[in-house]
This record gives sequence, C-alpha cells and structure tokens, in this order.
Amino acid sequence: MRIKNLNIGSFGKLESVSIGLDDKITVVTGKNEAGKSSIATFIKYMLYGFDSSKKTEVSENQKKKYMPWNLDECSGEMTFISADGKEYTAVRKTAARSQNTVFDESNMPVTSDNAGDFFFGINENAYKKTAFIGQNDTAFTDDGELDSALNNMVFSADESVDSQKALKKLEDVRKYYLGKASRSGRIFELEKELRDLCEQRDKWKDGHKELLSSEYQLSEIQKKIAFNREKKEQLDKEKANLECYEAKCRLLQIEEAKKKVEDDRFSLSEHCKTMQNGDFLPDADYISLVKTALNNISSQEKYSEECRTNFERAKKNLEDVCSDETQRRVFDTLAKENETAENLLREIKKLWGKKKKAKILAIILTCLIVTIPIAIFFYINSSKVSKHLASICEKYGCEAIDELEDKLSGEGSFKAANETARRYFEDAEESLEKSEKTLGEYYEALATLSQKGGFDAKEAKEYVKKADAWLEKGGELTSKYREDHAGYNALVASVNVDELCELASKLDESIEIRDVKTVNQQLAFYTQANDALIVKERELEKQAAVLSNTLPKPAEIQSRILSLSASLNEMKEKHSSLCLAIETLERASENMRSEAAPKIAAETSSLFSKITGGKYKALYADSEMKLTFLGKDEAQVRDAGYLSTGTLDAAYISLRLALCEFLYKEHPTLVFDDAFANMDSERLANTLDFLVELSEDFQIVILSCHDREKEYLSGRAKIINFEV
Repeated sequence: MRIKNLNIGSFGKLESVSIGLDDKITVVTGKNEAGKSSIATFIKYMLYGFDSSKKTEVSENQKKKYMPWNLDECSGEMTFISADGKEYTAVRKTAARSQNTVFDESNMPVTSDNAGDFFFGINENAYKKTAFIGQNDTAFTDDGELDSALNNMVFSADESVDSQKALKKLEDVRKYYLGKASRSGRIFELEKELRDLCEQRDKWKDGHKELLSSEYQLSEIQKKIAFNREKKEQLDKEKANLECYEAKCRLLQIEEAKKKVEDDRFSLSEHCKTMQNGDFLPDADYISLVKTALNNISSQEKYSEECRTNFERAKKNLEDVCSDETQRRVFDTLAKENETAENLLREIKKLWGKKKKAKILAIILTCLIVTIPIAIFFYINSSKVSKHLASICEKYGCEAIDELEDKLSGEGSFKAANETARRYFEDAEESLEKSEKTLGEYYEALATLSQKGGFDAKEAKEYVKKADAWLEKGGELTSKYREDHAGYNALVASVNVDELCELASKLDESIEIRDVKTVNQQLAFYTQANDALIVKERELEKQAAVLSNTLPKPAEIQSRILSLSASLNEMKEKHSSLCLAIETLERASENMRSEAAPKIAAETSSLFSKITGGKYKALYADSEMKLTFLGKDEAQVRDAGYLSTGTLDAAYISLRLALCEFLYKEHPTLVFDDAFANMDSERLANTLDFLVELSEDFQIVILSCHDREKEYLSGRAKIINFEV
C-alpha cells in the first residue's frame, strides 16, 4: 500500500488539512505540538479507527484525545494505491456512531471493514507493534503481546485459522469463568459475593448501630446544606447587584463616549467657522484651484516679462536698423513715390550723362567764338539738368548725387533688414499683448476665487498657507470625530440601553462591590459543595432506609451461601477442563512459532546489520521473541539489554520491519513518529540510508520535531514543514 493523499476534515487540533505523501519517503517536521503526532495517529485512524478503550483518562482514550474541541465528530479521507495497482479511497467519520467505507476508483463501495484488516490481513494491535513506530513504543513492553500477535499471524497465514479461532473462543470462555490474574470472571464474582454474604452474616447484628450513625451523619450534612444554601443566596444577590453595577458603569461609559463625540463635533464646527465666508466653506478642491491660479499667475508673469524683454529688444533692433535717417528717407520716399531704386538710378545716370555731354559741348563750342550762342544753349541745358538732379537729391534728402546713388545702391539690404526687424518687432509686440491679456485673465480668475473665499487677492499666498494648515487640522478633527463616533456606535450597538437603564436603576448601594471573579469563585465553591452534600445526603437517606427496613435475616443469608458454594464448585470444574484444552492448543501454536522464528531472526539480523553499519553481525529472537545480539568481531551472543538506548531502538525497529515483511498480505506504509530521537548522528545516518533503500519496497513517513532527518534526506525525500 502506498498512500497518495491525507484529507483531514477534523481530527484533534487539525481541521481542513490536506497532505500529499511521496511515493517513497516523506519527512514531516515541525515544533512540538505542531500536529505531527496527530498526522501519524490519523493514518492509523483511517486504517483501523479508534481503539475500543473505555478509559476515562484522556491520555489512555484516543477517541477522547483526538475528538475536536469545537466539533462533535472526527472525519477524514485517505487515498491510496494497493499492491494490485488500483486506487482506493477510505472515508471515515466518528461521532455518536462510527462510519467507515472503502471506495474503488469507480466510487463503488468495496468494504465497510477496516482498511487495515481488509488489505493487510492483520488487526490493529499487530499493526501498532510492527509498521507504526513511535519514540516511546519501539520495544514491545507488554509481556506476550508480540508473541500473541506473531502467533495469530502465523495461524492466519496457513490453514489452521479455525484452530486459532477455537483457541480464542476457549480463552474467552475461560476468561468468562476466571481471568488470568484471578481478578475478573464469573468465579471471581461468585467468590466475592460469597465473601460479602459471609461478612454480611457476621455484621447484621451491628446494623442498628450503623443506622444510628447514618442518621447522625445525615443530620450534620443537612445543617451544612442549609448553611451553604444561605451563603449561595447571598452570593446570588451580590452577583445580580454586580450586573446592575456593570450596567451603570456601561451607561457612564456610553455617556462619556457621547460627550466626546459632541465635543469633537463642536471643535470641528468652530474650526470650520475660522475659514467660512458666508455660506461658502473652502475644501481641498477650492484650495487647489487657488494654488493653480497663483501658479498660473507666477508662470505667466515670468512669461510676460520675457515677452517684454523680447519686445524691447525688437524695438531697439528696429531703431538701430532705421538709425540712418538719410537711408530711411530715401526708402520712405521711394515707397511714397512708388518708385524703385533701380529705375531712379537709371534716371540719375541718364541725367548725369546728359549734363556731362551738354557741359562738354558747351566748353568746346565756347572755344569756337562763332559758336558761343550755341555754347550758351548747352550751358543752359546743363544747368537745368544740374538743377533737376539737385531737386532729386533734395527730394530724397541727400546733399549730393553721389550720396543718393550710394543710398539707392544699399536700398535692397536696408529693405531686407528693415522688414526682418519690423516683423520681429510686430511678433514681439503681439506676444506681449497676448501674454498681458492672459495674465489679466489669470488675475481675474484669482479675483473671482478670492471674492468667493473672502480674501484679498494680494494675500492669496498667505490665504493658501493658512488654508493648508486649516485643512490639515480639519482632517485631524474629522478623523477624531469619526473614530470617536464609531466607538460610540459600537458601544450602543453592543448593548440594549433600555435594559441597561433598568438594571442600573436596581443597583443596591448598600451591597459591597467586589471583584466578579471572586464572587463567581465563591458561588461555584458553595454550589459544588452543596451538590456534593446533596448526593451524600441522598446516599445516607437511602442507606438509613435500607438499614431500617431491610436488615438481612440470618436464615436467608445462609441459604444463599449454600447455593453460591454449589455453583462455584461447578464452575471451577469447568474452568479446569478449559485450561487443559487451552494448554494443548498453545503447545501446537508454540511448534508453529518455532518454525517462523528462524525466518524472522534471519531477516531481523540482516536489517540490524545494515542499520548499524555492520557493527553488529546478527540479531536473534527466540521462541519467546526475546532479543539477543552478536557483535561483528565477537563469538559470544549477548542479551539486548547491554545495548544503548539508540541501538536498542534500532534493534526493535529491525524486528518490526522483519515482521512487516513476514506477516502482511501487502507491504504497509511505515510510520516513524519521532522514532529516532535516541540515535546518535552516525546511527541515524545509517538508519536513514537504509530506509532510502527500503523505500523501493515500502512507502515511509517520518515525523520529527528535529531537523536532522530533514537535513540528511534533503533531495532524497519530500520535505513538509508542518505547523497548524
């Protein structure tokens, strides 16, 4: 069998826990009380349920120990693969009645017997002594327990199972007549009854004396009951008054909480008034708008200043370009006359050539006396041309024609520079106008906000600073109000105020107010004392009634003694016959056990040698399953009592594993619950190495509160760090 999953519904302190186990080795580690032993016990529970112990001690009654505190049932599922490779699911629930079913892969029920009985072919007792190994139960401490388990398994393994059943039935009948320790059985009961009758026969004469004693004790107990009842009534009254006092304290607490809420509301209201403007109360969004307006103004002022600087620069540049007044006049006159510099230059050159030609002709003709009149004509023409050129110079603001020609020649570059400077100037002027307009709009927006908030726009920065502090304090006051209001609501919601008022009105101030715990302790003491006294009172009343009405008669007692003696002799004869039959069957069982023991011893020796790293050559179990060992280089066989605690644990583990190989119908899952605590590191390493090898045939679950197993098997086993 190899377990796949453990689904723990409710078991001890574990609830809704799912654990997947490795096909070979799983190591579960955790602190003490983390739930590891509960996991181990849950595996046994899914295989066999709880044992049938009826003991009242929790430590000796598994059902009591692992029944959840907050639930009334244990439940869980276990999925596993059997030796035939099929998957099964065991479902178990233990409440008032136990339910147990094993389902196959098709969800069809296979059996309602215990999964361990069905698949292993052994009972719970043999399982606990072989495959289920804890720290304190590696050895078989009960005499004959292993011997009995082995004997049962040997019989179950061959055809003599009917003989074993017969032996059990005979043993049961023998126990019915008389138990092994002679402390139980029908013979023991008859002997006790016979002794009691004899004692009663001797004591009946003292019956009246005992009756008087019972009546006196009854009287004293009744006085104590009356006293305790009076004290209990006083304590009940004091407890009721404490409830009234607690109600009054709770009301005062509610009133204080209410006053705190009202004070918080008043503080918040007064705080709001400090920034309120009429019906308007600023909030974070409004303050954000004011901040945005201030930021816009600040940014726009910087931008406007840049625009003004650019404007002044463009203006100066334009003025620098136009600083040559003559050039500017020539440029403006050309524009005014709709004339071009090229045309005017051609005209000037033409006039200049005309003047020069007339002057030259006049000079030449003057030299010829006869042509002086003609020369005068050319002088006149030359003078007219000169005047015309002078008028042109005057028109364009030049003193000489050479200057005009020079200005006309530079007109193109001047025009380009002028246009560039003027365009730059106009752009700068437009940007300045727009920025100043936008700045004005921002100032208007701030003015609108300041009017709404009731502050001077010039003091907006101070207002924002003040408003931020106001909002922060307002937030603190609001949080405090909400917190106190929530506390008040919680107090009111958790109680009925009318009932508290009614209880508080019943408070008796004359009664001392003591600690509730002290009052409850005293009340519990007197209640328990009276309950015990009442039980004793009833017993004494019954005893007195019996003594007074049914004092035994000597003749009746003697007749009963004779009848019991005859029955007792008959049962003793039957008991002797049963003992003889049982002894015969046990001798046959001993023969079979002696045949199985050598096989188990050989397997045990092999396992023990591996675990101890070859230090011990052999480990023997005699017909009584008493262990002896043989050292590696020794010839003398010694008793296992000479072994250390850790080595002795290894010896018993070897014996258990050998029994698992020999007794089970199929290999069980081996559970080690803190089973290696007594081993040193070397012995533990050998054991774990051996278990790794063994995991090829057996599934192994190791539970430990130490990290040694986890660290050594890291990478070779599934590690689960478990904690509830």
